[in-house]
Amino acid sequence: MKSIYAICIVFIFIYNVIFPNFSYVMVDALKGTAIDENTLLEGGWIKELPGVLLLHTEGSYYKMGYQHGYLLKERIQRNILIYFNFYESKGTTYNDFHAIWNATKPYVPDQIIEEMQGIADGSGIPFETIAVSNIVPMKYHCALFSAYGPATSSGDLYFTRSLDYTYIKDPVTGEEWDTQMMIIREPEEGFVSMYPGFTGFAYCYGGINEKGISIAHATSYCNDETYNGTHLRFRMKEVLDHASTVQEAVQIMNANKTCGYNIIIADGKTNENVLIEQNANISYVGTWNQSDEANHPCWPIDHVIRRTNFYVNKTLAASQRPCFDPRNPINYLKILENIRSEEFRGLPSQFWFHYKALSQEIEKRWGFINLSDAMDLIRDVYNGKNNIMFKINDIQWNIIHFGYYSIHQWVACPKTGDMLISFATSDISAFKQPVMYFNLFELKAYVPP
Repeated sequence: MKSIYAICIVFIFIYNVIFPNFSYVMVDALKGTAIDENTLLEGGWIKELPGVLLLHTEGSYYKMGYQHGYLLKERIQRNILIYFNFYESKGTTYNDFHAIWNATKPYVPDQIIEEMQGIADGSGIPFETIAVSNIVPMKYHCALFSAYGPATSSGDLYFTRSLDYTYIKDPVTGEEWDTQMMIIREPEEGFVSMYPGFTGFAYCYGGINEKGISIAHATSYCNDETYNGTHLRFRMKEVLDHASTVQEAVQIMNANKTCGYNIIIADGKTNENVLIEQNANISYVGTWNQSDEANHPCWPIDHVIRRTNFYVNKTLAASQRPCFDPRNPINYLKILENIRSEEFRGLPSQFWFHYKALSQEIEKRWGFINLSDAMDLIRDVYNGKNNIMFKINDIQWNIIHFGYYSIHQWVACPKTGDMLISFATSDISAFKQPVMYFNLFELKAYVPP
């Protein structure tokens, strides 16, 4: 087998020739750390790269969790403390989150329970603490699009996602929440997947699997939500582990629904591409050419599905919290309106402008989108190159850390397993960071020295 060094050198050469606009980080020079002290750790390894940590886990769900917890023990212990301190400073205590855990626990898949137990045992943190920390994003509910066919330069499907979240910092110590990493999982009873994740957490915010399936979501707050169901990010993990078709993925995502979300699911093998808008009781499944995409003020784009943080389907839009409803004309005037939950009262969210800016940039590049161009596209949106609101956001973030903060941004071709990704640091959003290249199949084959 070729060495990982030789493989990466070839890929970096090819990508710098084809995509000269990016500053790629070399994913090769640092040696991986293989741990084989006992059977629980076989197949688990970490690799420190410039700007990101790479984690590989393999085996049963408990075993994968144990590898995760053991290999990242110190990071998990530190970051979970920062995590809870931050949210308590915003008015939500551990006990508040524990109540949510109690409501959703009966719906958590056994495999997720096993994986969280493994993380707990490997890291030395009580299971309950790990479980409750995994529930936090269920209370705090980004931009994404999928383009294929004539919308792309090759006809292949390209899937793009920006995860926008709040800046997390310990209000007591001033320590920053440094927890991002790339995860490659090889469950013994499931498919290999790759996605950006967070140390200590068994959920995922979206990624790709070896069957060509890609998934991601954007929150869409509404008045029909419940915690008596399966956490969306646990369901997305199930999709990566067990779905080989869009239909299988939709079935998983529509089971035991909870809160308001927009979800895009794509199959890179067939270019089948759907979106789901859902709340606790309603689910709409559509694609780019259905009439709902033309509901005012939105509009369709040929062979492109895109979403930010509001519903387009009229039935679901009726459940949208008023300040999220794009049908309400007053929202066009409330340019800097704070429309996040009370805990995020310091963050303005211009969801309509987000949708408009994303759509206009896609239309400008329509027919020429590829892996590199899709990454350029999402970065240009956030840099404010076609919308003054994002330019203002960029300026205010640099001065006072106020506004959109992109945790990570990635583009994937699920057919080939290629992914470009950039990660934020504590003070610089992802769209200003170097872009790294990974390939799911190469990482699957990699054996650390």
